[in-house]
Amino acid sequence: MYEVIYKLPNLIKTSIIPRPINGNKSPYLIYLNYYINGNNICHSKAQKCCGLLAPEKELYITQNPKNSKIKSLFKAQIAICNDNNGNEQLIGINPDNGEIIAKSILNNNLLPQLYIKKGSLKSQYKFIKDKTKGINEKLENNERNHSIFDFTAINNKTGKQMIIEVKSVVLADYENITEKEEKINKKKNIDISIGKKYNEKIAIFPKGFRAKKSDTISQRAIDHMKHLSKIAKETNIETYILFVVMRDDVKELQPYIDDPLFVNTLKEIKENNVNLLAISTKFNSNGEINLINNNLPIIIP
Repeated sequence: MYEVIYKLPNLIKTSIIPRPINGNKSPYLIYLNYYINGNNICHSKAQKCCGLLAPEKELYITQNPKNSKIKSLFKAQIAICNDNNGNEQLIGINPDNGEIIAKSILNNNLLPQLYIKKGSLKSQYKFIKDKTKGINEKLENNERNHSIFDFTAINNKTGKQMIIEVKSVVLADYENITEKEEKINKKKNIDISIGKKYNEKIAIFPKGFRAKKSDTISQRAIDHMKHLSKIAKETNIETYILFVVMRDDVKELQPYIDDPLFVNTLKEIKENNVNLLAISTKFNSNGEINLINNNLPIIIP
């Protein structure tokens, strides 16, 4: 385990209550058993996290600053769960923290695969698609003429520019199975955790709400991947996707098997020399975040 790479300030432990009948219907808002001046509305960027933020569940929150653009008073940061041995487990549930974690790791050169030139790391890099070959060609009919990636830097070993896109990973399970298989297991009371160790889960991305079963879960991630693939093929820029797993109970990362478009796109970009990296982290009740594995295996089924 590495030293603390980031610390969330002033965590508050509380629990979730059911949404009031007249409450705001936004899927990004939950209601807390904690109030300041009668206000108990909390913003959850990852929505309900597939049940991690259901009523009666405990979590850690932070209070938003007064000048925050988010209207709610609080922000969900860490879900509190129990592992299959009854031990308390803390899972990072704020996707924004993935970028913060990545920045700390990149600035301190904690990834063996990357050699970043000191002072070259910059955030929120806007890449115009017309910089790639085929100036009039578009990846999709309705796409914008640019993408904004999380980081750019200079590879200290090759001297080349790098573009690094970060994807925060929250969910994990002992098996990467379809929604249909999950429902069957639940109906038959099949517990797939029996006989498994705490740290034998598979981190799964992307997994979450979609309006139709035929939809991909994260079109934004698909768009980013396609553009990174285009850049890798048509320029001298090195491209990377860094998956930041915000939990410590995983042995590997896999794309969600029930999102075939994402799985196939990931296969394609890997073949087109987009570099795929993954790390796992551990959160504690003091808000400290430790790097657990800086070279988590990525398996594409």
